Amino acid sequence: MDILLVEPASRRGGTLCLAVQINFGTNYPDSASTQSKHSPSCGEAREPSANFTARAPHPVSSMQQFAQTFPATSLRRCVVPLLAASSLGFIASARGDPGEGGAWKSDAHAPEIAGIEANPLKGMIPFESGTRRSFPHSMEWFYLPLRDLQKGDSEFDWEPIERRLEKIAGRGNHSVFRIYLDYPGKPIGTPQYLIDAGVPMRGYTDAGNHHSASKSPDWNDPRLIGALESFILHLGKKYDGDPRIGFLTAGLYGFWGEWHNHPHDPGWEMRAEGRDRLLNAYRQAFAKTHVLLRNPMGTTNPGLKTSFGYHDDSFGYETLRPEWAFFPRLHQNGLVEIWKQKPIGGEIRPELQATIFDAWPNLPVIVGSKASEDLSECINATHASWMLNERLFAGSLTDIQRKNALRAQRLLGYELHVAGSSIDRDEKNNLHVRLKIRNAGVAPFYYEWPAEFASFDPATKMKRVLGRSTNWNVPDILPDGREYQREFSCTLTESTRGRRLLLRLVNPLENGKPLRFANARQDGDLEGWLTLQDIPDEITGSTTR
Repeated sequence: MDILLVEPASRRGGTLCLAVQINFGTNYPDSASTQSKHSPSCGEAREPSANFTARAPHPVSSMQQFAQTFPATSLRRCVVPLLAASSLGFIASARGDPGEGGAWKSDAHAPEIAGIEANPLKGMIPFESGTRRSFPHSMEWFYLPLRDLQKGDSEFDWEPIERRLEKIAGRGNHSVFRIYLDYPGKPIGTPQYLIDAGVPMRGYTDAGNHHSASKSPDWNDPRLIGALESFILHLGKKYDGDPRIGFLTAGLYGFWGEWHNHPHDPGWEMRAEGRDRLLNAYRQAFAKTHVLLRNPMGTTNPGLKTSFGYHDDSFGYETLRPEWAFFPRLHQNGLVEIWKQKPIGGEIRPELQATIFDAWPNLPVIVGSKASEDLSECINATHASWMLNERLFAGSLTDIQRKNALRAQRLLGYELHVAGSSIDRDEKNNLHVRLKIRNAGVAPFYYEWPAEFASFDPATKMKRVLGRSTNWNVPDILPDGREYQREFSCTLTESTRGRRLLLRLVNPLENGKPLRFANARQDGDLEGWLTLQDIPDEITGSTTR
């Protein structure tokens, strides 16, 4: 049962509506109403609303059950404050029955439109190489040793990071990176000033560390822990929310920054209190940019476990099996649904990369005593958004390999589809837009990019931006088969006769690749924009909806 409660209010010449939909049933995602930042003025966008969904404790199948569950006095206590909030500038939009207003126009799902395989912040990614690659991608990966960045506990040289971020952004891509101290086979990554201060270093010849090139520091030395803590805090102060960065993996500790020293653990293992100090520093330093951990075993603190995303660097091989593999560990730690708030990434196991796309489903490959796993099953189980796969980009692909790689590319991450749009225009020249958005992927889009609307004249090819909405709660649009309603309003200040309404989510990375919706009219009038429908010339229907 859906009950739609509407309260109109007049505000600076515009029409403000409170629309609350109470859904009686199960499996409805929770979300909260948000407050409008300011009233719309000439040419400005009114901040849209988030969904307001009240979850019933059990399904309601009749009005009698409704009356028993929500007596009139209780309903008034719930609803009256919400209606009063409308006069204070709160807006909440309903999901479901659109009510009255402009006619809804449906738009078919088109998952294979041109360019969607290069959507930002998802898909297969290569190592940063300084060259453009032929297979579509929107992110690039790099490693850096901490010794190149940290010269003292509070002394840093950010130029090595800056140089890579700038080059990658110049190709329209976001960066994903990791800082390490011990990369087997590479020169020592521990800062020289810590070695000079007497932090013990261990040599080893296994794990691919030929000629003992790398050395592992004493991970429990208090000077090292303090230095790592300081680095994380300064890194966050410098780079949290940087539009050039897609994701950051925690790194620093262990071989390759993967939080283990196999086969030397537990002897070389960092103690739990040291690991928690690093994770608390990451949680404090990064409030905007998502940070991913190798696995949830790095801490026993439940609050820290749920503060990060996770990356599987043996994807497709030790993802689903055995019991200590990536997904079973998520399950054991109550993190099977962590993907709803935090991203999942990783690397396709290097031994699989050369042949994994020879067939679909991929053929099993024996590595050691274990066979590889079904790639699509791994993606669907983990809800992964991105995978490092350098081999895919390093050489030429057969037609079959490319086709199968693109299938895997599209499986990863989000896929946003505008299933319908409704536009109405009131007597005060206010334009009201409602959209039904569905996520047909396996994961959310994890950042709150602004939604921008524009009018477009097909005769002159001229575009005029009408405004932006910055609180659409885009990460809340889950791949659950539901349609999420989002709204936009603005006051028109000039004639829009013969014009069409366009939409895009604005990539904050200058020169960044556009986010394409899985709609046939994506790029139909203007590259990077979705054409919704014609803007009405006259007043259309009720604006109270």
